[in-house]
Amino acid sequence: MPPGLWKSRANTRWRFVQSALSTWKRKRESTKGGTNKNVVYNRLFTKILDSSIWLEPDSTRIVWITLLASMNQDGYAHFSALENLATRAHVSLSKAQRAIEILEAPDPNSENVSNEGRRIERVPGGWIVLNAIHYRERFSKEIEREQTRLRVQKYRAKKAGNALPNVTSRDVTVVPASASVHASVSSSGRCTEEEAIQYCTAAGLTKEDGQWFWNKGEGCGWKNNGKAIKDWKKTVTAWRLIHIFPSQKQTRKVSAALPAPTSWGDRKAQKQMIDELQEQKNEMFKRKQREARQFTSDEQAKYNALAKRLEQLKAL
Repeated sequence: MPPGLWKSRANTRWRFVQSALSTWKRKRESTKGGTNKNVVYNRLFTKILDSSIWLEPDSTRIVWITLLASMNQDGYAHFSALENLATRAHVSLSKAQRAIEILEAPDPNSENVSNEGRRIERVPGGWIVLNAIHYRERFSKEIEREQTRLRVQKYRAKKAGNALPNVTSRDVTVVPASASVHASVSSSGRCTEEEAIQYCTAAGLTKEDGQWFWNKGEGCGWKNNGKAIKDWKKTVTAWRLIHIFPSQKQTRKVSAALPAPTSWGDRKAQKQMIDELQEQKNEMFKRKQREARQFTSDEQAKYNALAKRLEQLKAL
């Protein structure tokens, strides 16, 4: 064999080995840790809980969530046959068929009037979620607005910090004469009794709650679990969410004092009342969707009262 031909064949083999190694490394990196980089993370809006689809049977809702979870960035959910979708959703074939019929049909109660309220459309190899791109773009705009807000907030905080005069370590408690005393107090970990009362009443608490918060802060040196309070307003919000204030504890005691059903007749009456209240709540929601409007203040208060009463009855 001529030396030149042998060298040419050896180079060809070496290039083939290098190409195979490169391909193997790319596949390994793409599936490193058992995770495919092409997996799409689909977000779910909380408003789905108030949509007309949430009034459908459980199997329909499960099939709808399965389609949302499996769709790609273009809204395409790949299911070659209905049996595949029923298997992934863990529902029977007949229930999956019924769910698809509901999702493909027009919905006059749907909040989104595009496509006459239809949610999906059959395409070769699967289904298309019709409003997927609309909600994805909407979420992207919300993220962009939030990032812009954070950038502006960071810039303003940095600018305000640079505007302060340079001080030594022994002068750190000096406040510039141009600064507002009220603003410095409100943004710190302390507050006055009047500020506490005003903020608590605005947050839906009572005047006594504001006095209790201020006295507690004064008594413990404005510390929470041994650590200094950095922002007293956020502390009020956090405590309100976990029902620490006296008025909230009193309300919780009154709710707990509701008599629990002790006999079969009481439980039957309780179930009947729950069904009636649930029917009233659903009827109000359907009427709002049908008329394409928002609740008035009186209707919203009635709707919230029905929901609260249902929670109390179900907790008994």
